[in-house]
Order: sequence, then structure tokens, then C-alpha cells
Amino acid sequence: MQRQAFSSALRRHGQPKPFSGAPKPANSGRTPQPLHIATAVATKRGEVLLIADTLGKSHDGEKQLFQGLTFSVVAGDKLAVVGPNGSGKSTLLKVLAGLDDFDAGSISRNKGARVGFLPQEPPLPAGVSVLQAVLQSDSDMARAVQEYQNALATANGAVTKELEVAIEKMNTFNAWEIDAEAKRVLEAVGITDLSACVDNLSGGQRKRVALAAALLGKPDLLVLDEPTNHMDVSMIRWMERELRGEDLAVVLVTHDRYFMEGVCDRLLELDGGKAYVHNFGGVNSYGMFKEAREFRRKAQANAAADARTLFRREAEWMAKQPKARQAKSMARQQKFYELSDRAKDVPTADLKVDFGTAPGAMARQGNKVIRCEKVCYTIPGSERQVIRDFTYDFVPGSKLGIVGRNGAGKTTLLDLIAGLRQPSAGRREVGETSVVGYLTQSPPAVREDLRIIDYIREISDSRKAKIAAAGGVLEVMDTPEVLLEKLGFLRPRQFQKVSSLSGGERRRLHLASVLVERPNVLILDEPTNDLDLSTVEVLEEQVKQFRGVLLTVSHDRAFMDNVAERLLVLEGDGLVRLFDGNYSEYLEIMDERDEAEKAAAGGACSTTGSAASVSSMGSVDSASDDEAANGTGKKGKGGKGGKQQPAAAAAAPAPAPAAAAPKKARKLGYYEQEEYKKLTKEIDDLSAKRDKLNDKVMALAQSGDDLEALEKASVEMAAVQETIDTKSERWLELAEVAGDI
Repeated sequence: MQRQAFSSALRRHGQPKPFSGAPKPANSGRTPQPLHIATAVATKRGEVLLIADTLGKSHDGEKQLFQGLTFSVVAGDKLAVVGPNGSGKSTLLKVLAGLDDFDAGSISRNKGARVGFLPQEPPLPAGVSVLQAVLQSDSDMARAVQEYQNALATANGAVTKELEVAIEKMNTFNAWEIDAEAKRVLEAVGITDLSACVDNLSGGQRKRVALAAALLGKPDLLVLDEPTNHMDVSMIRWMERELRGEDLAVVLVTHDRYFMEGVCDRLLELDGGKAYVHNFGGVNSYGMFKEAREFRRKAQANAAADARTLFRREAEWMAKQPKARQAKSMARQQKFYELSDRAKDVPTADLKVDFGTAPGAMARQGNKVIRCEKVCYTIPGSERQVIRDFTYDFVPGSKLGIVGRNGAGKTTLLDLIAGLRQPSAGRREVGETSVVGYLTQSPPAVREDLRIIDYIREISDSRKAKIAAAGGVLEVMDTPEVLLEKLGFLRPRQFQKVSSLSGGERRRLHLASVLVERPNVLILDEPTNDLDLSTVEVLEEQVKQFRGVLLTVSHDRAFMDNVAERLLVLEGDGLVRLFDGNYSEYLEIMDERDEAEKAAAGGACSTTGSAASVSSMGSVDSASDDEAANGTGKKGKGGKGGKQQPAAAAAAPAPAPAAAAPKKARKLGYYEQEEYKKLTKEIDDLSAKRDKLNDKVMALAQSGDDLEALEKASVEMAAVQETIDTKSERWLELAEVAGDI
């Protein structure tokens, strides 16, 4: 674009107020290493990098993804883009990165600004080394080298105009040093084997390589699509620290609320094709955004309801009095069509899925669920033992999170528990009534030409046939159509083909295929990947209320904090240890452990891996062998966590820390804070209801005229009192954690 046009756009829109910063999380002290990517070379803080003016984009020329988007990005900005699946978040990122076109509006770009882009699923070239993958990437620096090589090849020794332009680009991006720069960023993101073939990399390693490519040449604007997917917590926390630099501008899409709060200072919400900008940043800022969104949606719903009432009146007038209509002013006719649009402007509806909190939502579960005894797993063709002597008895109501660095064996452990892998040694016993539902990290292959509803019907019919063949009785349950509706697939959408689904919609379809089996053992491997934040919240709330056994692996710390009552920790040596607490508490203790070890070593910093000192868990409260043998180990928040057996998950006692720090008091998580606020009002309302019922009971008892009404009121009052007692007990628990009592 021309500098004149950019200056004109800048005068129209101005510059947003810079953000002062968000609370910085504790440093884990582990690799990846500091990179200092925030030192922008082309721009400085406050300089405008990009202006979007009334931007619009449709899908296949039909479905309007967004319209009228107007915003700017300046150096130092940290902007999060949120919205439901299918709202155009990923498309908008590609448009901003210059990788996709738009249908309406304009984008003004700072000509000298460098842009780095990290896609949700990195398309790394096949059959090349890690280093070559970065050198062949689509970064500004790599493109400059490719253009220079092409110009050099066609110049035949002459100094052509193309070669001069290519050399100027090489100088602009300092691309003469691309090899050294590529090695620098790869080392910074924790990739040490630069000759490794990308075909053999795990999902997390591929994401790191793609991130290194995006960071190549120190971009001024970094565009990130779900950067935390497939990453372990050490890498996620590293990104938080690096992305908060003063001069670096970031535009990202993420479902990780903690990551978003730790990095971003503004939030661009896409909802119903429209955009809303919110100030953001810091602890509980996502909660404040939710409150603002709820307030807006209620106002929208009320306005739409009023518009529908007026629209009906105007429609009757338009239909019944054509002659009068001709005589009326054009203004009233225009108002009619405006009312039609306003009546349709209803807020986005939330999902209402039920995992197992309502009758018929899950199969009946007996006392015996799944028991693993001295389970071991060795990778075929090698001597590496990923899982060693794992013994655990899963009981109804258990809610366990599984944590560990990338490659520690988390998914392998889930596969063993689910029965998808056979142990190299030991045994797995499953109760007769146990029905395992496994949401794997990668969804199963589905025929692209199959209709969505037909896919779920096939699974449902197969389940019914198995039950009938075994002489069982089919329970009352949701039909495939109703289940899909609860997961956001409206009836017209259900009859479309699988090929039309977005990444998030495919994840929801995979979830539907699991839930239609009515599992009472729910195993979730990275369940939040590809889901929008609203869906993650619904998933989280339903998992919390699930009455069966839950096991989950997730890099989403907020999700883990809110659903897992205890943790199984994989340390990379094959052993699995039990931690009695949530994910944030575990990370806090590990940070304290690292600091103690560094202090004992004279300040030396560990750089041997993201979980270098995890095996020295010291302060972690693992159940002792005696507790495990007697089933008396400590239990998590719900008092349920499984009975640990001899030689169990905590079979290897952790050595004492070099300088163990006292465990800090636990703080309320976001959802606990919300629950705490609501409980006070709920208890007050229920108490008022109880008092009214009590007055009614006393009056009926004195009159003695209606014994049936007296009995009914007494039963209702007793039920209300029981609810008050339950909520009061929970309120006391939260108040104690909050330090209010």
C-alpha cells in the first residue's frame, strides 16, 4: 500500500491506548530458553502496523462470517480474537497475515512492518529436516532468501532490476544471516536435534518448529492461531513471558483462558457476524468479559423481542391495507424492513449438552469400574519403558487429571486404561457395567460424503443392536437428533455433509460420537483443542457434574483446575505419582522446588528439559504405601479419587527437597469465584422461600382444613431446607479458601 493511504487511514481512526501489562506468572526455570522476541526491528511501541476498515468476509460467497470490522493494531498491542466455531476467527487471522482475501472494506498496512504467522495445524514440508523446514517456511526472511535465489538463477551473471530488488529485501530482513537466526529460534523453543526429520515429530514438536518459523527474523506483528494446542505447560508459560514484550504486536486466537489473560490487553469478539471490542488483561478479565457479553446479549434479546412485536403489527398493516400502504410515507415502509432485520438479531445461543447429570444420560455403573495392577508398557522394538508398575483402582465419581511433559506417556496411559493398548506386563480388569467413552486427541476417520446425522445414527444403531443381542434392555435416552442439537448442530445443519465441517465442529461431532454410547467412564485427551471458548465452558461445567469416572489430559490449565480433583503425574521415568490437588497448585509447588534447587546449587539454572526436576517432587503429597494399602490416602475436592493399592501410582517415594518451601494457601479459581458470589444470593433467596413456606405450614396446621396441602407444603419446605444446607456447606468451603472465615 502507499504511505499516503496509510497516513490517511491513521488520521481517520487514531491510535488505541497502549496496555500497561498483565500479572506475570512464576518462571518455571526450565527450557525453552529466553528469546527476547519483543525487540522489534522495524517499528517501535505505539506505531500503527495495521488498520482494518469496515472489513467483511463470507464463506464460499454465501455465509457471512463477519462484516463491518473496524480496528487497528499498533506496535505493542496484544489482541485476542474470540467467537463461536464458524464465526471466522481463523479466517480473520489469515486475512490480517495477508494469506487470504476479503470481500468488503480495506486493510491498510505499515509497509516496513514484518509479519509472522502460526497456523492452527502447521503444514510443514514432508521429508525435510527441522532446520530445512524453517528455512523453507513462509516467513518474510525465508521468502526474501527464496526470491533472491530465484533472481540470482535467472540473472545469468547480470545485475537485473529483479536482483536489485531481491538484494534490497535481503538487506531489509537481514536474511544473509538466516541460517544462524533459524538455529537461534529453534534452540529457543527447545528443539535441539536440527537434523531430525519433521515426519517423525510429535504434534507438540511440529508446533514448536512452526513457531520458530513464525519468529524467524523478529516480526513486528505475530499472528497466532491456537498457539497452545499440543504444547506442554512449560512451553505455554514460556510463550506467555516472551509475547508480553513491549514492542511486539500480537493478534491471536486461543481457547486457553489463563494464556489469554496473561498475554492480551484487548479482546475482539466476533458474534453473529458483528464485532465488539473489549478492554482486557489481568486476572479474571475473562470473567469480566463474560459479564459484559451477557449484559449485551440480554439487551439484544429484549430489543429483538420488542422488534418482533412491532414487526407483527406492521406486517399486518402491510398485508391488509395495500391502498393505505401506497399512500403512507416511504419512511414507514423503510421502518418495516428495518424492523425485520432487528427482529432477527437474536444473541448466540449456548450449548445445552448433558454428559451424565440427568437420568438416562449415562449407563448404570457398578462399584467395580477399572482396576490396573502393576501395568507396564514398553515401546515395541525398543527397551524404553514408558509406564512402569502402575496400579490404581478407579471408583465411581473419580475425577483425575494426567499431567507431564510432551513425550512422557500421557496418551499411552490413557490408551492402556481405555483398553486400546495391551500392557507389556501387569493386568487391567474392567467391571461388567463399565462403558468407556474415549475422546481421542485425533478424531477417527469419517467418510466426508456422509451426512452428519447419518454418522451418529450409525453409532447409535450399532449400540442398540449390541444391547439387544446380549438380551439387555434399552434405556430412555436422547435421540441422535437431540444430542446433535445440544452440541450446536441445528436440524438443517445435521443433514449437511461431514466435508462442510470446521475444525471445531469436527471436534464436537467426535464428542457426539462418544456421548451417544452413554459412557460411565469418560476419557478425554486434549478435549479443548479446536473448541471455541463458549463450548469449552459448557464442556467444563458438564464434566464437573459428570457422575461417572473422569480421566483427562489437557494443556488448558483453567480447564484442568476446574475439573480435576487429583493428578496422576508422569515424570518421564515410567513412574506415575499421585498429587492431591489441582493443576495450579502442582505448578506452584514445582516452581518452589525449582527455586529451592537453584538456591541449593548456587543459582545454577536447569536446562535439561521441560520436566528436568519433576522427579524430585518433595513437597508433593503422594499417598504413602500404607495409606495406599488401606485405601486411606487423601482425597480431592469431592472426596473421591480412587483407592491406591500397594506398589501404586506413588510407588516411588519422592526425595526430600533441598529447601522445601511451605505450601502456599490455595486460591479460588475463576469458576469457584463465580460460584462463591452466586451462592450467597441463592442461599438468601432460598431462606426467604423457606420462611414463606414455614408461614404457610403454620397457617395450614392451625386451620386443619386442608391436610393434603399441609403435607405438600411440608415436603416442599423440607426440600428447600436440604438445598440450603447443601449450598451452605459448599459456601463455607469456599469462604475458608477465600480467607473470609
